[in-house]
Amino acid sequence: MEQRSFPHRVLALLIGLFAALNIVTTILAAATQEALTTATLLVSAVVYGLLAVGAMGVYLREKWGMWLTSIVIGVLAGSLAFSLFAIGPQPALVAIGLYGRLAVYAGLIVVLFRNREHFTGET
Repeated sequence: MEQRSFPHRVLALLIGLFAALNIVTTILAAATQEALTTATLLVSAVVYGLLAVGAMGVYLREKWGMWLTSIVIGVLAGSLAFSLFAIGPQPALVAIGLYGRLAVYAGLIVVLFRNREHFTGET
């Protein structure tokens, strides 16, 4: 029985769009912050840049694209989960937004690995 796969080009475009939006908003935020925060925000922009490169690899059906994208999303999910627990009680809307992003990250990793045959030839 053949598995239906999520179109890799659509997935790559969604990840790339997500990365591009985050790069733009991070750089805009860095322009209005103090030096230490600016450095943190610029590191964040680099991470999203790596995600954009990974999306390009996904688009080209390259094995490294899947792995780079998965690793970067895992780092983002891990830092988001850490901040959820470190910050403590959040206002409801903020918590819903953060948990929503965490769910999106987890979903992207699941989609990538369920469709890994596109990248690795595995079944």
